[in-house]
Amino acid sequence: MRKYRHVLSLSLCILILVSLFSSLASANTFTAFEDWAADYDTYKNDSRQIALSPGSDESEMGFAWLSSPLDLNPAFKYSSDKNLKNAKRAEVATSLTPIGQLSNKVNLKGLKKGSVYYYSYTIEGVWSEAYSFKTGAGDNFKALLVADSQIGRSGDERDDEVLCRDSFGWNNTLEVALGSFPDTDFILSAGDQVESAYSNDQYNLFFAPATLRSIPVAAALGNHDFYFPLYKYRFNNPNEFEGELIESPAGSGFWFTRGQALFIVIDSNIPFPLRQEKLIEDAVKANPNALWRIVMMHHSIYGAYGGEARTDNLWRFYAPIFDRTEIDLVLSGHDHAHCRTLPIKGGKVVDYGQGTVYLSANSSSGSKFGREPAETPWYAAGCTQPKAACFSLLGFEEGKITINSYRADSMERIDEELVLEKTAPSPELKQLTPFERFLESIFTFLMVMKASIKV
Repeated sequence: MRKYRHVLSLSLCILILVSLFSSLASANTFTAFEDWAADYDTYKNDSRQIALSPGSDESEMGFAWLSSPLDLNPAFKYSSDKNLKNAKRAEVATSLTPIGQLSNKVNLKGLKKGSVYYYSYTIEGVWSEAYSFKTGAGDNFKALLVADSQIGRSGDERDDEVLCRDSFGWNNTLEVALGSFPDTDFILSAGDQVESAYSNDQYNLFFAPATLRSIPVAAALGNHDFYFPLYKYRFNNPNEFEGELIESPAGSGFWFTRGQALFIVIDSNIPFPLRQEKLIEDAVKANPNALWRIVMMHHSIYGAYGGEARTDNLWRFYAPIFDRTEIDLVLSGHDHAHCRTLPIKGGKVVDYGQGTVYLSANSSSGSKFGREPAETPWYAAGCTQPKAACFSLLGFEEGKITINSYRADSMERIDEELVLEKTAPSPELKQLTPFERFLESIFTFLMVMKASIKV
């Protein structure tokens, strides 16, 4: 009996020590609300925080920051040495924004894969501290999916308490997610970064988290982002689509590659999908050997509430385009609820590997939660509203994607693990004839009109 008591006591001691060290680590790692609130005014009013965006591939990285219109000589330098010895200067492209500040952008090319770099930039002529970033190494990498941080959504967006609470929730999710998965390569944000597209204060708070000095963010245009051009000055996206058709005031879609995956970020705000279809086609043609074709858009066309009244969702006209271009995975937000579908093709559930899986993310800041779905949609593998800020982690290995979704407050999984596997790239795209393109445009228009009447 004494032996068992001794073992039990020893076990309890170990548990207490582990708990103590975990608490200490947590206290040292994650920002407390009181500390965030103490620095809130600085975060809100500082437009000079630099933002990283993924480059076309692992050998590139983009940067953007705002500065005073009197700052006429912005500069940027980088090096593989943490003390910035033998640092190289990079060209800075500067333009005037509608809010009277300058937007400064830098594009680094020719970086070594799997390497750490250090950089600094000038703020009113003074060099910033040295920050670091790491380039991708190959087929194995991790991406963090977030959506609808929507700083300012939880109440009156003019209220500093609201902005402070929402931005703290956003920062907390990033700290928890990146603290749990420190080898994450980049962040995918599925739109609605802010509540109001014209609010530079809200963008300042979105970019305030210190973690964003070292990890790039690929962000989709949400319905709260697209109607004012601040987005295009605060992000520096690669391979932006340029065409003759209309685009949102904030810009257009773009694409980039990592390992075996092609990521295509489209703008789903203007109900004219042919432009976005052209972007998808161009990206696929430019990367014929990409094993995975992944689209990110803000609006969820197979989301948590699709099984209810909105059976003909306004954005579902994109589905035939994804079918034709053989998209493997579509990432989105907008519904402020988590929903993962079974594979879908032709409006029907099919076997894995035969259709597109749609993943819609819950709010990443907790600024707004959708209601609990009244019924489970026919296409759903898992839909939930945990009433907590959430994120998903996409792990890429050779021939495989593993997706897990978590609550940021407890790190509990909110859905079963999804594993997608593939051995060979999809075949080349079928080229549409002008007549087929015309018929597709008529079909799309009719679907938009039908959906608009029902919504």
